Amino acid sequence: MKSFVIVKKFDSLGRVVIPKDVRKHYGFEDNCMVQVIPQENGVLIVLEKANKNKSTK
Repeated sequence: MKSFVIVKKFDSLGRVVIPKDVRKHYGFEDNCMVQVIPQENGVLIVLEKANKNKSTK
């Protein structure tokens, strides 16, 4: 996937949609966890891939 910039607006509930082709390319699934990390010049949003085989051992 080529490098790109996506500009999105928040909806009235504070949500931002990540385009389906981007989610598909990076393998993110419904209900994956998101980290919002404060940075000096804004925030960094990090998506964590779901780990279906996660063990508690």
